[in-house]
Amino acid sequence: FLHGDVINNELESKESFLSTVTVVQGISGVAAKSAKENLQVIPGQIVTIPVVVTNTGNVREAFQIRPDVPANISCRFFQDLKRDGLRQTSTPSVTSTGTLEPRENAYLLMELATQPNAPDSSDAVIRAAFTPENDNSKNASVSVTLHFTRPIVELSMAGVGSKLKPGEVSSFDLNVVNRGSNLAKLVEVQSFFPDNLEMMAADVPARMGGNGEYIWKFAELGAAEKRSVRVTFRVRSGIPVGTN
Repeated sequence: FLHGDVINNELESKESFLSTVTVVQGISGVAAKSAKENLQVIPGQIVTIPVVVTNTGNVREAFQIRPDVPANISCRFFQDLKRDGLRQTSTPSVTSTGTLEPRENAYLLMELATQPNAPDSSDAVIRAAFTPENDNSKNASVSVTLHFTRPIVELSMAGVGSKLKPGEVSSFDLNVVNRGSNLAKLVEVQSFFPDNLEMMAADVPARMGGNGEYIWKFAELGAAEKRSVRVTFRVRSGIPVGTN
């Protein structure tokens, strides 16, 4: 309530009044924001996204966390204790922000575990709502879209199929291509030669493996990128006719 005095100095009089009682009503309110709204991930990857939840009301209360995720993704929330975006190993998952004072922030981490069989170039939308414990009609939400991208490496061999004589030289091509949407790293191609053939040369140097295989390594293979190796070989002398 409000108390007031009216003073008349000439008449040396004073009148006082009180206003009617005014009660401030408690109001719930919440705001939420995620550090990222779109994220490129490799199927099977676990990603962590910082989320800040703010008590925008005028009452002290907690806020329930309600994730909405596809069936092939798991979602858990953790307290961001150090506010560095890294989950501490001993931190348990939470389903509530804990009690917040008006204007106070809760710093959370949304951990998303994806499945390794997610198709390349597919998307998944994850949502999480934050609801005041005193008023379920008011909530705030965050939404994150995961864009799945993976390398898909295919190997093929091309050569002229024909009958070769002992001592004759021929060649074939090893073609490796990345048909996925993500960069392939440390790509390794191996080729085994039967005893009746010997490799003469390759336009890309190879190293010999422990079991007699020839190995070619490529540090990176971009999306839709193709690399080829031309291998020249010779049929060993003394091979019987009709040998495959």
